[in-house]
Amino acid sequence: MKFIRKAMRKHERADEIVTDRLRSYWAALNDQGATHRQTCGHWLNNRAEN
Repeated sequence: MKFIRKAMRKHERADEIVTDRLRSYWAALNDQGATHRQTCGHWLNNRAEN
């Protein structure tokens, strides 16, 4: 929750938030009201992982 809040504050409002499929990301984005912007998919966050 703390990471999501800090990232959203620092980088303003993103159109799309790419995460892996951890339920903790969904819960944190749900508290922020941004679950509709979350995108989960195979290889979508590969650039950040590398």
